[in-house]
Amino acid sequence: MKKPESTDLVTDNVSLVSGVAQRYASALLDLAEGEGVTADVERDLKAFDGMLAESEDLVRLVKSPAFSVEEQLAALSALLEKAGISGLAANFVKLAARNRRLFVLPDMIRGSTRCLRTSGARQRLRWFPPPRCPTIMSRP
Repeated sequence: MKKPESTDLVTDNVSLVSGVAQRYASALLDLAEGEGVTADVERDLKAFDGMLAESEDLVRLVKSPAFSVEEQLAALSALLEKAGISGLAANFVKLAARNRRLFVLPDMIRGSTRCLRTSGARQRLRWFPPPRCPTIMSRP
């Protein structure tokens, strides 16, 4: 029997956004572990998250579809360089911009840093949107 399509667009959108954030956060954690840079990534993501908390203009740049990818990348590259954010964390932010996923970036950052802090990057995050804490599951 075919499952009826959802008519709750808000719920569907939240599920889509949290799913995107989970996939990006999980990929970032795998890369950070593989390169042995989890502490650097956590520090840089927290710094960028702090920048988002302090700047309405940056939030607008991240969340508004009115900016082109080129405009977002140019602005973010300058901000990241000025803030001393480089390496994997900077590439992660730029990848989100190139893939038009900046609107999910705050959730990606919070999920990634929460998992890094909670698990020491040795376990996998199972995503729950803030303010809940993520449930940690053992790696397969």
